[in-house]
Amino acid sequence: MALMIDLGYMDFLSSHLPPPPARVLDAGCGSSDLAGRLSQAGYDVTAIDIDPGHASPTVQVADICTYEDEPFDAVVFSLSLHHVHSLDEALDRASALLKPGGSLIVDEFAHERADSAIADRFFGEPHSLRRWREHHRALHTGDAMIEAISARFTITSLARVPYLHRYLEDDTARDIESVLGLHLTALERTTPMPIIRTTRYTVAPSDLDELLPRRAALIARIRAEFPGLTDTRLTRLSDGTYADSWCWSTHAHMEAALAAAPTFPEAAAAFASATNITAENAELLAEQ
Repeated sequence: MALMIDLGYMDFLSSHLPPPPARVLDAGCGSSDLAGRLSQAGYDVTAIDIDPGHASPTVQVADICTYEDEPFDAVVFSLSLHHVHSLDEALDRASALLKPGGSLIVDEFAHERADSAIADRFFGEPHSLRRWREHHRALHTGDAMIEAISARFTITSLARVPYLHRYLEDDTARDIESVLGLHLTALERTTPMPIIRTTRYTVAPSDLDELLPRRAALIARIRAEFPGLTDTRLTRLSDGTYADSWCWSTHAHMEAALAAAPTFPEAAAAFASATNITAENAELLAEQ
């Protein structure tokens, strides 16, 4: 079933694609309706799809996970990334196929965000949420796609948008959902982007002497089991709270360590006396 290409999506594309005649790869192009529109707008479009049923004079049968070509100014995944057999392989190839600083543009849907109203509208009968989940179980989730993209690219915009009306070709379906769709743009990184995770917390002055060695033990455990932790800094702020900043060489290194850290007894001990804990991530753009 071909999905409706609405004006909102075309506005999204036109505002994020480089100007024509930029070289664009439409990865997983399907019936190539989008590739045709981009060609008419003056873009140099290469359209590929893994399904031989979509082969045509303007569509190459190819798998994005193994595709080879000259560098592109932009790679577009339009409702195709959730189907790839490996997000890692597909996005690694997309990165390799982009020129330095090239754009990744993703139009997708996060099926895990559906509620009963969405499922019932999709199938046309009540109590369909379980059926929806089974129907989409083999597809990559929106969260998984975002995580895999952020590990390789610098995400520059991310918007939750309606999706179901495009699938059903029924504009009234907009009324029951507004966050199923994803519009994401990202830039290719020429080098891995260092990232700093800063955890802020409160510790009583009497507990500081215990905090410091416990924190050191946690850092030693993390460094023994995971690469990428390049620097840590613990500072006391003017309001008496603490900012604990850990610099990682890549987002992927940080995420791997964060996933395992809650199982470490050193982590529980390090934060046993801390309260009001918050954390935030920041990309390191420049150092002088």
